[in-house]
Formats: sequence, C-alpha cells, structure tokens
Amino acid sequence: MSTISESQIKVSSIMFTDIVGYSRMIDRDESHALKLLDEHNTLISKSIEGNNGHIIKLIGDSVFAEFPKPRDAANCAIDIQINLIKRNKIHSKNERIHIRIGLHMGDVVVKGDDLFGNTVNLGSRIEGVAPADGILISNPVFNAINRDTSFSIKELGFVKLKNMKEPCQLFKLYLNQLDYTAQSNDDLERETQERGIHLVDMETYNPLDVYAIGVLYFKNLGDVKDEFVCRGITQDIVNDLTKINTFRIPSATEIDQYKDTELPLSEVARRMQVEYMLMGSILKEGEDFILNLAMQDMNRGIHRWGKTFKFKSTEINAAKGDILLKILSQFNLELPNHIAKYFQVEPTSNSEALHHYIRARHLMRFPESHDHINEARDLLDDATVLDPDFLYAHANKGWNSFLLGNFDEAEEQFYFALNLADQDNLDSSNAYVYFYMGVLYNKLEKYNKSIHYLEDALDIYIKYDSRKAIAAVLHNLGIALHHSGKQEQALDCFNRSLVIKTEFEDQRVLASGYNQTANVYYEIGDYSLAIENVKRSLGYYKSLGNMQYGAFCMIVLADAYTQVGMFSESVKHLEPAQEILEEFNNLFVLGKVDVLYGIMFFNEGKYEKSVSYYEEGIDKMQLDESREWVLHYSIEIIHVLFYQEEYEKALKYIKRCRLLLKKTTDTDKKDKKLLDSMELYIEFMDKNEEIEKLTQLFKTLQKSSDEHYLSWYYLARTFLKVGMVPKSEECMKEARNLLIRKENKISDLSHRTSFLNNRVLHLAITA
Repeated sequence: MSTISESQIKVSSIMFTDIVGYSRMIDRDESHALKLLDEHNTLISKSIEGNNGHIIKLIGDSVFAEFPKPRDAANCAIDIQINLIKRNKIHSKNERIHIRIGLHMGDVVVKGDDLFGNTVNLGSRIEGVAPADGILISNPVFNAINRDTSFSIKELGFVKLKNMKEPCQLFKLYLNQLDYTAQSNDDLERETQERGIHLVDMETYNPLDVYAIGVLYFKNLGDVKDEFVCRGITQDIVNDLTKINTFRIPSATEIDQYKDTELPLSEVARRMQVEYMLMGSILKEGEDFILNLAMQDMNRGIHRWGKTFKFKSTEINAAKGDILLKILSQFNLELPNHIAKYFQVEPTSNSEALHHYIRARHLMRFPESHDHINEARDLLDDATVLDPDFLYAHANKGWNSFLLGNFDEAEEQFYFALNLADQDNLDSSNAYVYFYMGVLYNKLEKYNKSIHYLEDALDIYIKYDSRKAIAAVLHNLGIALHHSGKQEQALDCFNRSLVIKTEFEDQRVLASGYNQTANVYYEIGDYSLAIENVKRSLGYYKSLGNMQYGAFCMIVLADAYTQVGMFSESVKHLEPAQEILEEFNNLFVLGKVDVLYGIMFFNEGKYEKSVSYYEEGIDKMQLDESREWVLHYSIEIIHVLFYQEEYEKALKYIKRCRLLLKKTTDTDKKDKKLLDSMELYIEFMDKNEEIEKLTQLFKTLQKSSDEHYLSWYYLARTFLKVGMVPKSEECMKEARNLLIRKENKISDLSHRTSFLNNRVLHLAITA
C-alpha cells in the first residue's frame, strides 16, 4: 500500500489526445485501423519530442504527454494538428486521421513513470469535449500563454465536465490567425451547442458536493455458471448507488465496456472520469455468498476502504443495504430513511426462485439473441411457480412479454404484479409496475392510460427522491402527452427530465431526451427550437459513435430547415444521412428523405420532379406500413398536383387519403377538412352548382378557428371560382391570420422570415 507521502508532487503541463471515431475504424477493418494508429503514433511522438515533451503513456488510440512549460504543450498541439491536416489533404476519406487535443496544467502526483491526481483527470476530460481537429485549453494554460501574441485564443465559456464538482473555464486554441478571424464568437457558441456541450451561466450556477465513483464488474471466483450472479449483484449495487444524489455513477452501458478490460485501473478511472473506483469478487458456496469489496482513491493513488460481506441468497436485499451504508460512511454520509426502506423487505424467501429470477434478469439485460429473451421467460415461469407471490418475477414476466411483442400477456402480468404490490402496501414496488404499464400503454397508443399510470409512478418516485427514476418517468410521460396533443405539458416534462439527466451526464439518455424535445417543438411549429434541440441530440449521438441515430437526427434537422426554407442547410444534412441509412435499409426514414427532396423541388418550381420524389417516398413508407405518414405526405402531394394542374390525379390521391383516414385510429379532423376544401376546389373547376357544400364547409371552419390555414386557402380559391369575391377575401384573410399565428411561434427571427418565404403556397397567402 502506498501513501501520498511516498510520492512526489510537482507542477506539470499535460496534453491528452484521442483519435476521433477509432472504435468504428476497428469495427470496419482492424488491420487497416492498426496501420493508421502506427502512423499516428509516429507523427505525434515526433512533435512531442520536438517541443521538449515526453510521452507518459500510449493507451490504445490515446496519448498522454507531459511538457516542462505550457508554451511547449501549446506549440506541440498546434504542430500536431497542422501536420495531420496537411497529411489528410493528400489521403482519401477512409485514410484520414482526425484527433482532438486537451491541455491543462497544475499539481500532479508522480509515482514511478506515471502521473496521477485531479490535474490528470481534468486534462483528460478537457480532451473529451474538444472538437475534431481542434484544441481546447484550461484557464491555467490560458493565463500562462495569453500574453504571447503568437497564439490565437477565444474563450469558450464555463463547461460542466463529467463528474467534476465545479464547471471548468475553457478556451479554444486556434491553429493560425486566419482560423481565429474566420470564426466569430457566435459561430464558436453554435459549434459548441451542436456538439452537445452545455455552457454554464456562473451567475445562476448552484454547486453541489458530488463524489464520482466508478464500478468494475465483480470477479466470479466460483463456478462459471454463476457468472450471471456476479453481473446481477454488480448491476444492483450500481443501481443502488445511483439513488444517492451526492454520488455520480457512470451509466451501466459505460461500466459494461470495461467488464473484461486489461487496461490499468488508473486508465479505466480516467476514461470513466471518476475520483474513486469500486471493485470486488464474489464466491458462491451453496446458499452463501462471500463478497469482497475494495475502494481506491484514484486522485491520491491509495487504497481507501475494503470489507468482506457474507450473506445467504435470501438475504441479498439486506446485504445490499449494508454495503450501501458502508460506502456512504466513507464520505461521512448517512442512508436516507426513504431509501433504507428499499432494503427492509426481501424479494422472496425461496432461494431457487431468486436464482431463476437473477438469471432471467441478466439474460434480459444483456441479451445476445432472441433466444435469450425466451430462455428468460422460462426461468421467470419457474420462479413464479416456486413462489406465486414473487412480485418482481411477475413484473419482469410482464416486461419479458413486452419485449417479445406479447402485449396482452404483458398487461395481464403487470396487473397481477400491481395487485401483489397493493396487498403488501409497497409504494416502491407500485411505482416500478406503474412505470412498466405506462411504457406499455405508450406502445399500444393508449395515451390516456399511459398518462394515468406514469403520473402515479411519478408521485411515488418524487416522494422517494429517486432522481434517475423521476427522469425516466418524465421522459415517457412527455411522449404520452405529446401524442395526446398536450404539447406544452409534454415540453414541461421533457425539460424537467433533461435537467435531471444533465446531472447524471449519461450521453445516451441525453441524446434521446433532446431528440424528443425537438419533436415537440417541431410539432408546435417552433422550428428554431426544434433545430437547437436536435443539434444537441446529434452532438451526443456523434460522441457515442451511434451513426444510425445520428442520421435520424440529421433527417429531423433537414426537415426543420426545409420548413423554414433553408434548403442549402437541409441538403447538408440530408446527403450524409442518406448515405448512412442506406446501410440499415430503414424504409420509413429513406422515404422521408425522398419526400424532403420533393418539397425542395416544389419550392424550386420543378413540380414534375417533386411529384416523382414524393411518390417514391410514399411508396417506401407504405412498405413500412407507416399509415399516418403516408396520409400526411399524400395530402402534400395534392398541392403539387394542383400546381401542375393534374386535377384527375389529385382527385385519385384525395380518394386514397379518405380511405386512409378511415383506417387511421387517430383520425385528424384537420386533414378531413383540408381534403374537403381540396375536393370542392376540383369540383368547382367546371361547375358552380352545389353551393350548399361550399357554404357548409365555410360554416364548419368558422366554428373552429384553429383549423389548418390551407383549408381556408383552398376554400378562398373555390369561392373565387364561383364569383363570390367577398367570401373569398374573408377566407383568404383567415388563412393569412392562421399562417402568421404559426409564424409567430418560431422563436428565431431569421427563421420566421425564411418560413414565410418558404413555399409557393405561403407566398400566395401572404401576398
């Protein structure tokens, strides 16, 4: 065991680098990726040596280096990026190397040939938020080199880095004066937001005392068939730790990455960005478990705590409570009473049933194939036979049925579990089942029921201050409210959820949260905020390397830009998205791409080409059975056919739309009124009888002022056809008012202007 006194402390300037997208390179072609890595290491090593630095260590595609002065580190970083840019210019796309660099300086702990401490951890985290081909530096580095006029630097702002107690002031170091001049402060802020990085307003910032703890999967010292027990207990302890708001725990996905890692503990802690590491081993002997736990202080490089726990399988809940108490005591914290209640009741007294349950839950958490879900079902069946009152086994049977698409079975199991929870008067169990039921009813599009159960779950989780659970419930409640047409309430839920998700800094859930928020803003017509939120979502998906969902975000971005008439921006996102999505053969999204091109050609007056793209997109969506979207875009194509004066073809589409309306469960009255007005317009092309139809539609629309502005527009054109000019003017005025009302919802002024200039239809209405 070593202590801080055995180590040397000194001030050091450090640099971290990392290759962008290296994991994807490995997946595509490992030998090619390793070849590029060798070239990368040679180039970087030369620059480091040439600027008086030395490499502390190479870890995979990352480099950790030290310099005697911050000026040397800054020059080296610029030298590396310039050399790579020059290299990339003469290589094809798949041969290019892009890296991000972070610089920091401060006190480090020297142990042998390695460096430890907060300075090292912070340097690594600065690199993690740096842009591709870019350099970010900390405030200490900025203060040291700012007077040197050879450096071009702009302030980024204060950034809350993962698991750091205080926001860090960061600056962008430019490669040359030209790049510095070309990027305005607004451009820099926009770039930052697009990458999903949040700037902190220090005037309103409320600091929290937070401890960042990483967990390694506990080693199995017993029979190989008990491996799932180790994983299950590890995951349970991780979940228990997340219930403590003063702890910040990496997500289960992140922890899972390092299950069988051969990386040094210090490197795992650096990548997880934590101050402490919890590790252990489990031995199962009959009905007994022996769990050895240890905690390492990574900043000081010392062993902090260790203990052995022995318990029976039917005492697992009480043991977890004891473990959590011991960990809390290391930070002079107490276990809140509302959390302690979780550990006072064992899930079952039947050890064999518990064994089956743990195994099933493991298979559902980490399924390697569809067969694993079916195997989990058999195990849960066995568990509920052994203990018919095993609440969590019944609840997970419901979730298993949900995963298999057996929604009636899922509903039945959830109700059974809920009845057991009610009998035992277990609030926490009730919340658990309420949440599952809310998710199920969202899937079944029974949104009122979903709202009911999710609100009940929310009330309970708020009482217990279960922050992660609250965020998950709010997210799903937002989805239900969104589909129920309650957009303001949905936005409130999504925004409250995002505030909590930001605390835990789980990029995956943040990406999903911002994407859902963007969808609501799009729905209410505020395309500016839709763009802002989907850019954040895209930034997180790019950081996670999830290119499929990143492409989905690009489509939403392209759609929002199309709605406000910014077609060049739309194409920027459409083309790379299409390239990615063709690999996955997602017919709905590929159909959406075609439709967006159709909209753009319509605005360019290329109506025939527009129709062709619309039809291709609609055909793909039909194959995907996306009925509501087929209806939506079939209505849009009618506009285009009107401008081509292809009224017979337009009438065929109107009839198709009416059939789709009958088959659509959530019938949209606005769509029906719009189709009525379009059909009347065609009818009155050659005759001026049946005025009654026209008058009736006028009266119907008058009763509902929020109807689609295009209904009023086509009604105005129809009145004009039959010579009823005053009525036509009245309808056109209403169309104009509704369009302006929609335009006023757009928060960005430039987007408002673009919106009104977007479609030919808009120009006609506003003229």
